Amino acid sequence: MKVKLNVLERITLIGLLPSEENYLTYKMITTLKMELSFSPVEWKKCGMSSLPDGRTRWTDGKPVKAVEIPDVIMDMIKVKLESLETKKKINADNVTLYERLILDKTPTKK
Repeated sequence: MKVKLNVLERITLIGLLPSEENYLTYKMITTLKMELSFSPVEWKKCGMSSLPDGRTRWTDGKPVKAVEIPDVIMDMIKVKLESLETKKKINADNVTLYERLILDKTPTKK
């Protein structure tokens, strides 16, 4: 499934992906994490910087990247997002992913 993601969604999605899995799925996750990460050009374009506490700051969250997510990984992401909803852990960082991937809402342009 091809999904268009903004800066925050890409960062959040990297954090939602499991760090352990069977070999084949782990390789797919690693490939997806590489695709979600930011090239030096994107880093500069978004005005990104690393803060001393390990967080990342950016000035332009509008750049969108289309990312292909394998079905098996998409299923894992949906289970994780549904788990966050059940635990009442939906927040400003993950709400747009939840809306798009679980509620099937597309973002509105401002």
